[in-house]
Amino acid sequence: MKMTQSTGISGIRRQKPSENDNVSLFGKASVYIHMAQVLSQLNDISEATKTVREALDVFRGTSQEVRVLIANSELAIKRGDYDAAIAMLSSVPVASPAFTKAQMVKADIYLQYRKDKHLYARCYQELVAINPCHATHVSLAEAYLRIQMLDEAVQSFERAKALSPGDPTTIRFRTQ
Repeated sequence: MKMTQSTGISGIRRQKPSENDNVSLFGKASVYIHMAQVLSQLNDISEATKTVREALDVFRGTSQEVRVLIANSELAIKRGDYDAAIAMLSSVPVASPAFTKAQMVKADIYLQYRKDKHLYARCYQELVAINPCHATHVSLAEAYLRIQMLDEAVQSFERAKALSPGDPTTIRFRTQ
């Protein structure tokens, strides 16, 4: 028996969810996403993909669409379809609360699977360009450290420290 048949996930989708449903839209999306993750961990990629595609249909145009899109990109990575994953993650709007996560996942694809340090760093540089705050500068510095761009890491840590001098993530940092 298929996992989706025994769990009845399709029964969740009686109608297009609305933001005012008793069971939260977030909760419903979480069920789909977790089901896809479980199926993926069981190496049933076909069923996981079907579950995510159904979720994309159900949550299209809602606040949860981007979460499902990120889950879909993670399945594409598992299938080895890095181009599709990058395309999906690149479609996440800047205004989305999930944009930062999408950029970080995309950066990891560039580094781990494409071995492209330049595109990896660019993802973090874009986060700083969009929101030049302490946290994004620290993330960029850590990304630079990961790819051994030490001078750039120092500069990013210095910018972060200038933005928030007393923050514990940069307080121990000393310019040599």
